[in-house]
Amino acid sequence: MKKIIIFTLAVLSAAVYAQSVKLLPPQTTGGATLREALAKRCSLRNYTGKDLTANQLSNLFYSACGVNRKGENKLTIPTARNAQDLVLYAATKHGIYCYVPETHFLRQIKRGDYRQQLGMQKAMFAKASVVLIYTSDLKKLNFGSSEAEKKVYAGVHAGFAIQNVGLFCAAEGLGNVVIGSYNRKNIPALLGLGKDQPVLMVQLVGTLK
Repeated sequence: MKKIIIFTLAVLSAAVYAQSVKLLPPQTTGGATLREALAKRCSLRNYTGKDLTANQLSNLFYSACGVNRKGENKLTIPTARNAQDLVLYAATKHGIYCYVPETHFLRQIKRGDYRQQLGMQKAMFAKASVVLIYTSDLKKLNFGSSEAEKKVYAGVHAGFAIQNVGLFCAAEGLGNVVIGSYNRKNIPALLGLGKDQPVLMVQLVGTLK
């Protein structure tokens, strides 16, 4: 079993990133107002390649689909019938991770830098601090009457998380962009996804020059 690291440093190091990670508690107060974040939200592509700080990484995943009502295990995004089918992966220069909302934990699934294998715009992917990969566990959407309907629900759920991330980045002074030209062959193979686990979208997050 891989060692769990609780961050105490302001900046994530390669040594820490090389293992599964127990994220810092998310910051749920302060920061920019929603109206300020809405006014600043935009797509930005020119990144420095630097890692996010420990607080930024924690708040990023909490914003995307973290647990905001612990007693009920409910998320920051709505899902149809509380299916919670969204499964969020992240690729950095240090590895690929799967986010576990219940424990606010990044479970490492691969060590190493795979970012340039995830999209067609290789230089931009290589400079992103985090490449977010939105997938769905369609088996949790057992109330849909067809595969097409399940994918509609899954796509809407991913859209909620993507917008949350975009607003967080605007409030935090980070850049983000949603990418449709991701590698549809490499990503499922790298993540070990099955036929009921489609990749829905990819979003880059990075520190700005």
